[in-house]
Amino acid sequence: HFAICGFSGTGKSFLINSLRGLTPYTPNSAPTGQIETTLTPTRYPDPRTTSPYFRFVWYDIPGAGTLNIPAAQYFIDMGLYIFDFIVLVYGDRFTEVDAAVLEHARRFDVPVFVVRSRAD
Repeated sequence: HFAICGFSGTGKSFLINSLRGLTPYTPNSAPTGQIETTLTPTRYPDPRTTSPYFRFVWYDIPGAGTLNIPAAQYFIDMGLYIFDFIVLVYGDRFTEVDAAVLEHARRFDVPVFVVRSRAD
């Protein structure tokens, strides 16, 4: 169970689709958009039937730092402590929210991958 999280607008849903081998308009893909699209944590099983992919489940976590999802307590409010792995996506800048996710993940002993989006 992989949680894809980070600041709003960093491309988390697009990354989930890419990791699942889907394009944004494929049936069962995570919706993407220019405005806040993911409002609740959403589960996306991997559609591939080969090992190890059939066991993967991706969770699209709402982006932090918006009116709907404030940055304070993001890690706890989104339940990131329950996942097997966290993929933290950041864009142009590494923010205080990103640092807080890493710190809380260390405290809860949850492994984290850090991914920079929109980089050549």
